[in-house]
Amino acid sequence: MKKTLLLLFLMLFSSVILAETFLEQKNRDWTSLVVSDGNQTRFRGYTTYAENGDVIVYVMDRLSDNCELQYLGMNIVGETAAESSSTSDIQFGQLRIDDYSTHDITYKVSLTEGASTIFLNVMDFSGDTHLISEFERGKIVRFKLKTEKKEHFLRFSLNGYKESVARTLSLCKKYNQNSDKSYFDNPQPNKKNKIKKNVKDDASYF
Repeated sequence: MKKTLLLLFLMLFSSVILAETFLEQKNRDWTSLVVSDGNQTRFRGYTTYAENGDVIVYVMDRLSDNCELQYLGMNIVGETAAESSSTSDIQFGQLRIDDYSTHDITYKVSLTEGASTIFLNVMDFSGDTHLISEFERGKIVRFKLKTEKKEHFLRFSLNGYKESVARTLSLCKKYNQNSDKSYFDNPQPNKKNKIKKNVKDDASYF
């Protein structure tokens, strides 16, 4: 793929730079894991596509503030670091899973100063009522994206997708249950945690 395509992909997904990863698990062609930069934690499922020496990572993220919502995007490693940050106007493309209906998508492309990764962030897509079930039943998702000079076609395997996104949902929910915020979501005291009287040692608390 040409550098123009890499520039197109720059803003399509807002990723975490210099982040740590945890709990990585392979789900056939997909991988699920937790990504954190210290400020924000993402529960990520991803797969890759390679063509002409370029590797594109297709990502589906969940954030802890709404575990049910998934963010679609792509990350592409460029050859050089960006001299300045930039964001494209809204672009138009399409995606299609196997022989199911074609879905129109809108997306943006962005660069971050000092980073060599191009981010594509899918903003919206048509037919969202059926899209999730198509992802779960499908084998291949294909994207049609346009640059000023030509159209580009990408494909990603969905083998392992269902297991991967199910695991990210589970990890996200477990994270919320164990977070400090969860202690204030229910203001009523837990009866099991009432202070016990006449306790002589710590072992009795357990």
